[in-house]
Amino acid sequence: MPLILHFILGFVWWGVAFPIVWLAATPVVLFLSLFGDGKYWEKVCERYKGVTDFWKEHGILFVP
Repeated sequence: MPLILHFILGFVWWGVAFPIVWLAATPVVLFLSLFGDGKYWEKVCERYKGVTDFWKEHGILFVP
């Protein structure tokens, strides 16, 4: 039973909380991508990849 609960919680955590984190990070990502060298959309993609990597590594720390 705990395995099923862990699976469901993980699905909800990735399916609900992760998109909320992406939406919250959007203004910051878009604003910071204006500065620096390189193409704007490449910097946006790199920063969103950073948000995803952060969530993969540290998202479990925020589990209620």
